[in-house]
Amino acid sequence: YNELIELTHYQKQKTNLAARLDDFHAFAVRQFDFPLLLEPISSGAQYKNHTNAGFVDETLFKALLNAVDQIVDLDFKNKLILKSILIISYRCGLRISEIIKLRLIDIENSQEGWLKVRENKFGNNKSPSSLRKVPLYISLLDHEKKIVTASLNLARQENINGAENRLAF
Repeated sequence: YNELIELTHYQKQKTNLAARLDDFHAFAVRQFDFPLLLEPISSGAQYKNHTNAGFVDETLFKALLNAVDQIVDLDFKNKLILKSILIISYRCGLRISEIIKLRLIDIENSQEGWLKVRENKFGNNKSPSSLRKVPLYISLLDHEKKIVTASLNLARQENINGAENRLAF
């Protein structure tokens, strides 16, 4: 692990890599009976264990969607929007910031419903490599497709003057 860390150029990257390797090894110890490390992974600086990404299983995700229905401060429309954002993030791998700046014109009206992740007046992308097209409907379960479709249909109905540059969510 220390050799990998030393191959990294910047101190912040070394610190992040050390934390990820420490998290990874702790997982391998629990799941695959790897031996404990004889000494802690070091990057030359104190770091806090963290993980930039995690795994959310289907049961937990379903519970999250059900919890949205329990929020008393939101009306039906806003619950639908929130669930749609969560579904698109979970199933399509989009960042929340990418979803909330999607315009109606960025969602292809087709069987696949391709999402075009582009920079627009509502926000920039994290990096040039984050410009992409992602299939929407083929990535969703049937009940999730109904939720997202209902949310988009509401947005299109409220689109009184036909402004396709209107935000979808």
